[in-house]
Amino acid sequence: MCVTIGGKYELIRQIGEGMYGKIFLAKNKISCEEVAVKIDSTILLKNEARIYNLFVNSPGIPKMRAFGKEGEYNYMVVDKLGLSLDDLKDKCGGTVSLQTTILIGLQLIKRIETVHNKHIIHRDVKPENFLIGDTDKTKNYVYVIDFGLSKLYSIQGRHVSMMKDRTPIGTLDFISLNVHNGLTPSRRDDVESIGYILIYLLTGNLPWIENELGGNSDSHSAQTESVERKIYEIKKSCMLWNIDKDISGEFIIFILYCRNLEYDEMPNYSYLCTLLKNLFSMKKFSVENLL
Repeated sequence: MCVTIGGKYELIRQIGEGMYGKIFLAKNKISCEEVAVKIDSTILLKNEARIYNLFVNSPGIPKMRAFGKEGEYNYMVVDKLGLSLDDLKDKCGGTVSLQTTILIGLQLIKRIETVHNKHIIHRDVKPENFLIGDTDKTKNYVYVIDFGLSKLYSIQGRHVSMMKDRTPIGTLDFISLNVHNGLTPSRRDDVESIGYILIYLLTGNLPWIENELGGNSDSHSAQTESVERKIYEIKKSCMLWNIDKDISGEFIIFILYCRNLEYDEMPNYSYLCTLLKNLFSMKKFSVENLL
């Protein structure tokens, strides 16, 4: 490829692509260290870089190495990570064990709590936006990425007001019922999405994905309102207890708890962790060999 960004990051190959940008594996020509470079022509990448700056030295959030402009494109350089949770599911044969799902869930709650503590909501919580470290030291560590759609939920100590009749933000398969209903996303919606991720990892699917209505498509693509409505109707009417006979009730309680939170209410992250920890203890799992 032989394209150099920022004077020292040589692009090697494309490794990902989202709605608003492409991600490349790159190498620092000075240190020979591999990094990830995100390139975008919109203002979203500048917003994402500002958010990354809020998380300097925060656990579970990759370090931003550089941000700048190259020609008509913005670029952002961050730590290179490994598999996404979606990739992990595929690597495990389509489903992830209960033990591993619980341990991943505990990390996802902690990551979102870290994000929320900076008065930020992610707004696109999905398996592709959680990556595993790619070194021996970080191979069991889950990182949250992609803050392109993230926003402040609190400004100068005041929670932003809830609006109605909004276009759903995020990825249809994993957004909450409230976001489907056109309500402004808040902390409750990020954690509800985590609940869907856990069931997705554990069972390999979700009922509204099985119907092939939306897959992992973003609501910002050329989705029709009828497709979004069908996904919502299945998600709303689906009896969570009947998704899979082997699903432990703790995961259902997790989702129902999130659905019952008030718009501006802070989720009880400790309670959600306790649900999973109690299940872990009841099954007498070991923390060895996480992934």
